Amino acid sequence: MSKTKWFIYTVLLGLLPILARLLIALLSKHSVSPLESSDLVGFGLVLTITNINSLEHATHVPADWKTQTIGISLVAVALLSIVFAASCLGDDQVDRRMTLYSAMALVFAAFAHSYSVFERISATEAGI
Repeated sequence: MSKTKWFIYTVLLGLLPILARLLIALLSKHSVSPLESSDLVGFGLVLTITNINSLEHATHVPADWKTQTIGISLVAVALLSIVFAASCLGDDQVDRRMTLYSAMALVFAAFAHSYSVFERISATEAGI
């Protein structure tokens, strides 16, 4: 897959809920939060699940690296799921700001990891 396809199919599609919320916040006459942790978690899950899918179909990557990378991706899914569950709780049960910051940190890590997985698979398939 080319970098452009990865960016469009994975990154832009994963960003749709975030972009939609930003647009709604701009257009709404009512107070709408422009950024929510649940939208970030969705983006992180898209990136991470794409990693797992790509690795399951990759045939020319080292087996040990593939296993380790899928393991890291599964840990990321678990952490993102915990943050999502926290985002579903009431304001009196969790600190919304910390939930948002946690989601931001996890999404940043998921993006970096997804990009590195994409680069490694692409380089391996190209014979580099």
